[in-house]
Amino acid sequence: MSTTTVSLSNSKGYWQLLVNGNDFYVKGIAGDYFAVNANEGSLPYLSNYFINSGANAIRVYNVSGNLTVMKQVADEALALVDGQTSPNGEPLMVIMGLAVKYVDKATAISNNKALINYIIGKSNADRILCWAIGNEVYDQDHVDAINTIASFIKSTKVTNKLVRPIMTVSNYLNTDPHTNSDPTKKFPDIDIWGVNSYYGKYDSGHALTGYLDQLGTQASNSKMSLPWIVTEFGSYNGSGGGLIPGQTYGTQPEYVLQLNSTDNAQNYADCWNNYIAKYEAAKSQPYGNLGGVVLDWMPPHNSGIVYAFFKCFTYNRGDNFLSPYIPTAQMSAGGSNRLESVDTMTNLWGGTITGACPSIVAGSEPQGLSIEANGSSIMMTESSAGTAVSTGTSITAEVTVTNPGSGNLSFLWFLIGGNQGVPGASDFWKRIIWATPGPSGFFGYSKTSVELESKMSYYLSDGVTQKTTPNPFVDIVSNKSSTSGSNTTNTMVFQLKSQPSLNVPGANPSISNGTGSWPNALYQLVVIVKNDDGAAVATGAFPVQ
Repeated sequence: MSTTTVSLSNSKGYWQLLVNGNDFYVKGIAGDYFAVNANEGSLPYLSNYFINSGANAIRVYNVSGNLTVMKQVADEALALVDGQTSPNGEPLMVIMGLAVKYVDKATAISNNKALINYIIGKSNADRILCWAIGNEVYDQDHVDAINTIASFIKSTKVTNKLVRPIMTVSNYLNTDPHTNSDPTKKFPDIDIWGVNSYYGKYDSGHALTGYLDQLGTQASNSKMSLPWIVTEFGSYNGSGGGLIPGQTYGTQPEYVLQLNSTDNAQNYADCWNNYIAKYEAAKSQPYGNLGGVVLDWMPPHNSGIVYAFFKCFTYNRGDNFLSPYIPTAQMSAGGSNRLESVDTMTNLWGGTITGACPSIVAGSEPQGLSIEANGSSIMMTESSAGTAVSTGTSITAEVTVTNPGSGNLSFLWFLIGGNQGVPGASDFWKRIIWATPGPSGFFGYSKTSVELESKMSYYLSDGVTQKTTPNPFVDIVSNKSSTSGSNTTNTMVFQLKSQPSLNVPGANPSISNGTGSWPNALYQLVVIVKNDDGAAVATGAFPVQ
């Protein structure tokens, strides 16, 4: 094993995370797709954009209770950073996630002990920055598992081979969401507290509060004596007490209005500059913030592109974690397109990047596009629940962008969603609105995306992407672009067919999947704008009757 060392120090009156004796402020990215694809590390958003971004750490979650998969995640994450340094000369490190809540207590303990023994035997295990045991775990059995695993890591069996701080992750800067209790009483072997927290503006009058902007106050008011890391941050994460606008659709839960990717990049800058960096600079307390980790640089297991504002890249995965499905042939850089949030964070972290993504010109609508029928808006906005249209009506969607990068612009339009059905876990895959009740933590998905421009539809059957042509759901009337000064406007005109020519069990929308009837649903329209360097995203929703 090489000699990379990690330690915690508060010798200067504030906490520091030291790597090889040097102050190491975490500039991290997060995701867990190593559990799905063992070759994840070769994809550009990791092998290129992460390594050159100025970031110095990757957080992996380990979202499986299967020991074989857990080892795969560890192997691939450590292989990615092995021998690599950031543009600032720092060694790239791994925040190693140890999952506990996917299996019973005994299995969680057994599997994680086996995983730790496996990892500390690897030659590149010194690239572990810290152990992150559990992510947002509150039930007592798994709290017990965290403590048992932490105690094992502190044992001489492990520390004789690898000394690393131990962290557990919550979404509050304390043990209990409703109190300022001391985390060390609940987790006596924890060295660092991880907190998943978010912030973002939809417009000047709507900003999510109670998250990143409150962490300094929470730390000051709590009894916590531990240093902390913002283990997930990004733009707004859900509707946030109504401060991020949303609309209801019939009896269904809220559809959260989405900021376009250009304005969303500014949210990322605000997250870092206004909160995380300022927390790091405030070194007057015996506790302190040790860095921040962008959540959606990699695609996590529970964030579909239906919530496009959260993303740092657009992806071409053909599985039930993503909609729309974008064929590899239509994607640049080996299957991933960076959004402006990548450029923003790279610039803030002192990394290197070439070219520039397209930029959305939002005008008065923060969603960044317009959807009209018969000369009037039909899309959901802060002030309107949208106007339902009938099949056969001509729908006009429009987006305006600038192109500061290289290459010509291309516009990919997708229609997502369909039958909403009744609330419940059985149909949550078919939603584009908040899935409640449904599996905890999931943001809402759809099993079908209709690519308008090439008259193609994609749908999932048994987790495998299928495609049909000609398009069974939509007729394309016209698609054209026009340029005025530095702005290019793309206009798509289409009609929903009165009767789909496809009936596939599990596809959505479909005629007989038991969750409703065509069309009678809410649909989300997404446009992905590409040049040779990257992409931009805008999205809006409209009802059909």
